[in-house]
Amino acid sequence: MIRREVIAGKELVFDSDKHRYRLNGEEAPAVTTIVGQLDKSNQLVWWNSNLIVEYLHDEFDKFTKGEMELNPENTGKILSQARVHHEELREKAADLGSRAHKLIEADLNVSEFIEKEFVVDDDLEQPYSAYLNWKESFRIFKPLATEIMTYGDYPCLYAGTADWIINLDGRILLGDIKTSKAIYPEYLIQLSAYRKALTETNGIEIESMGIIRLDKITGIPEWMEFSDAQYKLAFKIFKNLCKIYHYRRDLKI
Repeated sequence: MIRREVIAGKELVFDSDKHRYRLNGEEAPAVTTIVGQLDKSNQLVWWNSNLIVEYLHDEFDKFTKGEMELNPENTGKILSQARVHHEELREKAADLGSRAHKLIEADLNVSEFIEKEFVVDDDLEQPYSAYLNWKESFRIFKPLATEIMTYGDYPCLYAGTADWIINLDGRILLGDIKTSKAIYPEYLIQLSAYRKALTETNGIEIESMGIIRLDKITGIPEWMEFSDAQYKLAFKIFKNLCKIYHYRRDLKI
């Protein structure tokens, strides 16, 4: 799907299928692509290793209980499946996160939620319950905008789409929704890039930023709001990542 908007006199085009932005015809790297340069391999190796061990433990436990015959064919199938098990779980988690985003975005746009009659699937019940519990904990909860496209050129060109801007107890806050196991520093770096662009390009004054993590198992929300000092430091990190991205692209190797 192609989305086009004119922002501060320039046309920003987003191709959602390719996840690519173009500003007046020039490619503008996505915020998520730039932040994605950070090395998370150690975390992934640990996560993958744990998933493989858990999977093998559950499968070979069937042998000890007599539920499965121990033979070369069964053993081979289990070992082959263990190699791809973590990828299947990652895709499942990504799909759940995407559906949770759409559901909550529709709720923030109340008319759309009512019109389309969104169904809360079983696997979305806990994260959606976490969202409702968090939402109800505030005196004022007024959505102002969702899926806001923006771009920046400080210190170099980038573009992205922020999740939502909301009036939260009288403050204009930029927020993001996560269904991950924790709130990671990369999320703050990403938010800082959106905040800077929304302020400088879209002319929207943001007073604060926050991440709401929706636990997929417990249904308990985790809310983390960030200070101005954290915002400024996170954007310094983003600026350097942005420079590195453009320098590497200019190498043309």
